[in-house]
Amino acid sequence: MPYTCLIFATRKPTITPSQFKDYWENIHVPLLKSLTGDLFPLRYKRQYLARVERKGFGGPANPDHPPLVLRGSPSDFDFDAIGEMTWEDEKTFQRFHKAIYETDVAAQLAKDEEYFLDAGGLKIVVIAWRCFGHGECCFHDRHSSGQSIMNEVNKGSRAVLGESFQGSPSGNQAQACV
Repeated sequence: MPYTCLIFATRKPTITPSQFKDYWENIHVPLLKSLTGDLFPLRYKRQYLARVERKGFGGPANPDHPPLVLRGSPSDFDFDAIGEMTWEDEKTFQRFHKAIYETDVAAQLAKDEEYFLDAGGLKIVVIAWRCFGHGECCFHDRHSSGQSIMNEVNKGSRAVLGESFQGSPSGNQAQACV
């Protein structure tokens, strides 16, 4: 069962959004791949927020480069990029996580991240549900706690594999992500 994390990354204020993207793509990702080898995610997508030059209109991390916001305010999006990392399963992710915190690897990554990431500007969260067009959703069934994510998210609802996915306008069936 795939295991996915989202990364919200904020660039160091001393570099431009363009320099941030260039560094993440051409220096950091290859370094991470070289340090983790076969444990590197199956998929690692990065998306960068569109920004405009407008002095004083952005949030604290990007005062002069606010995001091009269609709904909300610039301070709601005070990060520069969203990454999505997907591994084959949670066990592979756990091995990756352990590998990046080994002393030598952790030191190399920390030194590298100092160049382009804002201190405290990196946030990572695990994904439980994936939904596609027309209300079709799947879930990442279990995490290391051994509890079904579905039980945590739907507290008391009967949305389990093979039963109707509550909250889906089409009433489609919930299914495990593959």
